[in-house]
Amino acid sequence: QKSPSMSVSAAPLSGLSGPQLSSIISSCTLFLMTPSTGLETFQTSLADLALPGKQTKTIGKVLLTILPAMVNSTAGRGENAVREEAEKMAGEFGNEKENFVKCVVDSVGKLREFKTRGGQLITYDSTGESSTGTFVNTASNRLDSMTWTFGVTASNDMLDQVGKTFLRVDFGGEVVEMDVNGVYKLMGELERARGIMEVIENDE
Repeated sequence: QKSPSMSVSAAPLSGLSGPQLSSIISSCTLFLMTPSTGLETFQTSLADLALPGKQTKTIGKVLLTILPAMVNSTAGRGENAVREEAEKMAGEFGNEKENFVKCVVDSVGKLREFKTRGGQLITYDSTGESSTGTFVNTASNRLDSMTWTFGVTASNDMLDQVGKTFLRVDFGGEVVEMDVNGVYKLMGELERARGIMEVIENDE
C-alpha cells in the first residue's frame, strides 16, 4: 500500500532554491510542533517565497501532508529509510534534490523526537481532509450553543478526586468533562486547528 507521504507529489517545491527549501521546511517543522509560536513564522516563510497565492497555498499543503506522514510511514525504521523515501519524492528537483532530501531528513528527525517526548502532530492528507480540519468543521457548527462550567469535586467515591478541579463543556448536547490537563490539551488542539486552517484557507 502506498504511504500517505508518497501519494503526494513534492513537485510544487521543485522550483525553490536551497535557502528557500531550508527556510520553508524548517518553519513548517516548527509550526507542526508548536503552532502557537510557529504559525507566524510559517506564514512569513510562505509569504517570503513571493509566489502567487494559489501556489503558496499548494506548497503549504504539500509540506503539512508529507512531513507528518513520513514520520508515521518510517516509524521504527532508521534515517536511511527517511532518506530513501525523500529521494523518491525528489525525482523532479534537479540541482536542489540533495538540499530537499537533507531538509526533510532533518525535519523528520526533529518531529520524531517531538513525538517521543509525547507531542502530537497535525495530520493532513492529500484529499484535503485532516483530523484537525474535520474537528474544526464539525465543532464550529455547534460553537454558538456551546456552554462550559468549571467546578470542583466535593464528594466522590474515590477520595483522591475530592478537591480536584474540572471543566464540563456542552457542545449543543454533547457533554465532555475533563481535568486541568485535559483543558490544556484541548487548548493546544484548538490552537493547532486554528493554525492549520489559517494556512490552508489563505488564498491571498
